[in-house]
Amino acid sequence: MNKDKFTPIAEVQGLTLTELKNIIRQRPLYIWGAGFLGRAIKRLFERNGFTVKAFLDINPDLNMVESIAVLRPQNVIANIKKEGAFLIPAVGSQSAAIERHCLEAGLEKNKDFLPYMRMPRQQAVIEAGGACNYACSVCVKQNSALNYMSAELYKKVLNKLAVENPLLLSVDLSLWREPLLNPEIAEIIRITKEYVPCKLITKLQHSVYLEKAVKASPDQIQINAEGYEKTYEQNQTGGGRWQTFLENLHKLKEYKDKHNVNTEIYLMYILYKNNAVDDFNKMRNLCASLGFKIGTDTAYLTPYDNFLDVCEGRVLSPQIQKIKDLLPWNIDAVLKLCVQNGGKPCLCQRIFPVINYDASVLLCHLFCKAGVIDNFFDVSYDEIVKMRVKNDFCKVCQRYGLHRLDIDVLKKYFPEKDMA
Repeated sequence: MNKDKFTPIAEVQGLTLTELKNIIRQRPLYIWGAGFLGRAIKRLFERNGFTVKAFLDINPDLNMVESIAVLRPQNVIANIKKEGAFLIPAVGSQSAAIERHCLEAGLEKNKDFLPYMRMPRQQAVIEAGGACNYACSVCVKQNSALNYMSAELYKKVLNKLAVENPLLLSVDLSLWREPLLNPEIAEIIRITKEYVPCKLITKLQHSVYLEKAVKASPDQIQINAEGYEKTYEQNQTGGGRWQTFLENLHKLKEYKDKHNVNTEIYLMYILYKNNAVDDFNKMRNLCASLGFKIGTDTAYLTPYDNFLDVCEGRVLSPQIQKIKDLLPWNIDAVLKLCVQNGGKPCLCQRIFPVINYDASVLLCHLFCKAGVIDNFFDVSYDEIVKMRVKNDFCKVCQRYGLHRLDIDVLKKYFPEKDMA
């Protein structure tokens, strides 16, 4: 347990708009990375008066994105300084490699390019669906099956947020609930795209409004899947059916082609003990056949309220214990490493605000129970940020190092430690 170390959440994430303007001035921008993040960064800078000249991307199939050229980095980077241009990195997984390439090309950090971690990447979550078609054993929220955020309320929320936070990068349209159960989800997507890029996150067990949602062309649809065929159903905490998922996956492909939208389809494959090799390869092949991207994430007992129960010695329900036993890492060993890493900043700071379907604001996208304010409209965004910074729940979280609970991050700090 870590009682002494506490790193408060910062009020400002990354550089401020004034700092960006002082560093970049009137120089044209190259953005390295033409994926969802790169497109979001392009719109953020253009919205604030900067000129984006082109994307840089190693994908040879990309030549034009968002009406601007996509160039190969090796053909451009050496001449950026001569051009009087500026480089913005937009590939988090390759940030160290991109920085190394920039330095080798003679570019100066904070003068000719920004380090990835200094980028303002403020990502909001607005829970468009208060309803859910699951009864997940790990969920600590009550099922609010009759509730969802109306398009009218959503527009008011987003308008206030975008005006008060000019560096808002993107909006996720779901957190704990299923956005495809909201009959107004297509209108909500259209409203969002007038302001910022949006991502719709779904388990794809519901398809009544799927075609309308696809036609509205969200910038990204992220599908979460916990396995393939048998393991898909074994690892579900809310009873999802593989056949329903598979049918809806093909519907998604059909609707995307039918309406000719540029939506990026990304399948997030969640790794457990029982699905990491053969089943992942099957899912990867399926995604390739559909033209969808695929990535992986480690399974957790999300929401982290469940980890807090573990840390404080509360008895887990049989259902949660079952999921705990399927995790591909040892909770006791990893939580000890979290405490050792506890003096580092919170990993969740950039994802805020987290706004519920009823306009209440949560403290964090990883905890269900901790709140900031009951009504987003009661005070300004800056005041809500200050309230978040002062919230004592962060001290409880950091006491156990839960603010550092990310397996990939911990592996970087403790490469020699066995976490299995």
